[in-house]
Amino acid sequence: MSKKIKDGNIYVQKKPIYKRVWFWVIVIIILGGIGSQIDNSSNSNTNVKTTKISKKASDNSDGINRVGGKLHKKGLTKDSAGFWEDTSGERITTENGKIVAIKIPFSSGGKGISPRGALARYRGLTSDDLTYESGSTYHSDKQKRYYHIDESTKSDGTVLTSTIYLGK
Repeated sequence: MSKKIKDGNIYVQKKPIYKRVWFWVIVIIILGGIGSQIDNSSNSNTNVKTTKISKKASDNSDGINRVGGKLHKKGLTKDSAGFWEDTSGERITTENGKIVAIKIPFSSGGKGISPRGALARYRGLTSDDLTYESGSTYHSDKQKRYYHIDESTKSDGTVLTSTIYLGK
C-alpha cells in the first residue's frame, strides 16, 4: 500500500517502479520476446546449414542416382532389356543418360516397408522436400519437378515395390 503524508495537504507517496506488479509483468514479457527471438535466429541458422547440405545432395554430384539426374554407373550392371540394376534390385530406366524412372523392390522375404519408410526412400531418390500432391503425384519445390509414384502394397498398407517416374 502507498503511504499518505499529511501536512495540511494530503500527498500519496508512490511505490518505486520496481516494486509494482505491472512492471515485472512487462519485464517478463519483454525478456520472453527477446528469448524467443534468440531461439528463432539460432533455428534459422540451422535451417540455412541444412539447406546448404540438402542442395549439395540434390545436385546429383554425390554419386547417388536420383530421378531426373545423371546416371552414375558405378556399382550398376546393365541387363539384357537395357535397364541398369544395382545389387539391391533397383532397376533404373534412362533416356539420353538422364534417369527417368527407378523401380524399388522393398520386400525381402515377403515383408514390405511402411509408407513412412517408403516416403523417406523416395526423398532420397528425388529431393528431400518431396511432398504428396494427389493420386500418385508428388512435387519438389527445390527441383521444380513433379514425380509420379506407383506403389504395390499389401492389404496391411506396407509397400512391396514402387516405381518413381519423372513427371512433367
